[in-house]
Amino acid sequence: MTSLNFVICLFITVFIYFIFIYSFQNFLSSNGFVHRDLAARNVLLGENKVVKISDFGLMRQTHENVYHLKKGKKIPVKWMAPEALYNSEYTTKSDV
Repeated sequence: MTSLNFVICLFITVFIYFIFIYSFQNFLSSNGFVHRDLAARNVLLGENKVVKISDFGLMRQTHENVYHLKKGKKIPVKWMAPEALYNSEYTTKSDV
């Protein structure tokens, strides 16, 4: 396999993983939930290259697609979306 073929194969594989993660996120948001910690460290690769999402400890149910964070809660500031930091609200868009 040439290096160009390897790069193309790798790109296609990563794109397929992206589609799985997107489908999961779409499923969550359509059911009124926000994950709040969707990061590469929480994406697992199972048998037969099945993508699995983990760490649902920060997941919350939204009200009209928005979850408002209560003051005084500890949060992972390093990985938060700017709008979640400034407005203390999470949306399905801040999960991206």
